[in-house]
Amino acid sequence: MTTRAWLTRGLVAATSAVVALTAAAACLLLFLQPWRSCPEIDDSSAGCPALPRDVALLQVSVVVLLVAVLVLVLTVALTLIKLDKPRRTSPPDDGQGTHVRYGLIGDPAISASTRHEQ
Repeated sequence: MTTRAWLTRGLVAATSAVVALTAAAACLLLFLQPWRSCPEIDDSSAGCPALPRDVALLQVSVVVLLVAVLVLVLTVALTLIKLDKPRRTSPPDDGQGTHVRYGLIGDPAISASTRHEQ
């Protein structure tokens, strides 16, 4: 993997981690609502009902949190399993110019030239 790819993946991972932490803090803050007071219902802010715009903002922050965590996990997973390495597209060669075919014994798809007799 090139240096630029490492830097790009690192930047994406770091950005998604920061966004996920910020969204998690926003979710917690919007869930607890420490600024709200409603003495007629309850003496703690947790007992106050949430306003519709607070609920909408909490939903948006949860979606942002989930997307950021998904991007972070995918970025780390793709970096660890190295999907960008070249893959073999042709079957392996047996050294004699013919391709080795794999299959079960007695498989009619295996040509007679690739069978090894003992």
